[in-house]
Amino acid sequence: MQEFTGLVYLLIDIANNYGLDKKSWRERIQWTRDHMDELESHLKEAEEPALYYASVKALRQAQNKEQVHYPISLDATASGIQILSCLLHDRKAASKCNVINTGNREDIYTNVYNIMCKKLGDKAKIEREMVKKAIMTSAYGSQAVPREVFGEGELYSKFLETMEEELPYVWEANKVFLEVWNDKVDSYHWILPDNFHANVKVTGKVKEIVNWLNEPIEITKEVQRPQKEGRSIGANLVHSIDGYIVREIARRSMYEPNKLNKVWSIVLHYYNRRDEAETLFDENNKDTQMLITLWNLYEQTGMLSARIIDYIYPTSVYYILKNNGYAAITNLLRTFSTEPFEVIFIHDCFRCLPNHGNEIRRLYIQLLYEISKSNLLEYCLRQITNNPNLTLNKLDDISNEILQSEYALS
Repeated sequence: MQEFTGLVYLLIDIANNYGLDKKSWRERIQWTRDHMDELESHLKEAEEPALYYASVKALRQAQNKEQVHYPISLDATASGIQILSCLLHDRKAASKCNVINTGNREDIYTNVYNIMCKKLGDKAKIEREMVKKAIMTSAYGSQAVPREVFGEGELYSKFLETMEEELPYVWEANKVFLEVWNDKVDSYHWILPDNFHANVKVTGKVKEIVNWLNEPIEITKEVQRPQKEGRSIGANLVHSIDGYIVREIARRSMYEPNKLNKVWSIVLHYYNRRDEAETLFDENNKDTQMLITLWNLYEQTGMLSARIIDYIYPTSVYYILKNNGYAAITNLLRTFSTEPFEVIFIHDCFRCLPNHGNEIRRLYIQLLYEISKSNLLEYCLRQITNNPNLTLNKLDDISNEILQSEYALS
């Protein structure tokens, strides 16, 4: 991963706000440098004029040696498909949305758009934004939106064909999410590695007759009830993992240094004093009970949440040590940012002060890596289907390649 100074992140942010976020780092930096003396004059051309104005003002402050309080923005490039490609080890999909570095700043929406145009030739009457709208929803199993965009004819069939070719396992996962739908339940439930409980209601429309001024009126309302079929499992599962990523980045960036240092001290001290740790161990303590819950989730998913840091005390650390967890916990501690910093989360957009641009990118890549190494999809599907024996075949491991990602956040 290329690293930049805070000043260079301001140059990148200006170019992003102007509308060049799909260009390479080098091209974005060069554009801002080439227009350094006239940046203010390009305000009306910018895609995001308010942010462009603010970022240019922040750059001028930096040039004048003033403090900069403006947070840059770095966006995930198709976060839903990024998560699915990591869960499924879909190498082709991962390379299309910058999870795996190709040497270029990839844009999956433009990529699919260009392929469709090539297939359709002179018959192509589509726009990139149409394709983007269809991809974003179809990756979660939607058929209604792509049909609304393309109709029922050749455009729609070519879209489906292209998606199956370019995102093979992500596309196959849609079928799985449809097949596991249970028409006898009115809710789905699963637990994330940080013990966040996702509860999703199944709802359907019912009609009811009410009297108004002595006249019968038919009204429609949503009620919780089983449905014969549904397409919400994939979307809700991915969104829940999206939320987990946000919570983990918050824990690993906005931490209290004294707390983290204390945890390091406890782990290191008792690693060579397990007998002492065992005598202090209090299994009935509520902090210990939560630590055990989080550790059990780690053993089932392969993902250790940074939330566990809040429950490591001399009275609880023995549970980690007796389960040979020293390496896991120290590896987790090493993923924390070198110093704490504030992050503003807007779905899959991450905003922080320019000097922390490298860290927010590294943390995001780290979470994608952890998802790829995990059994999270299998674990969640076991809960959704109420089938503890459900297993998924693992594809080629792409996790180490994820660590070399360049534009996952861009």
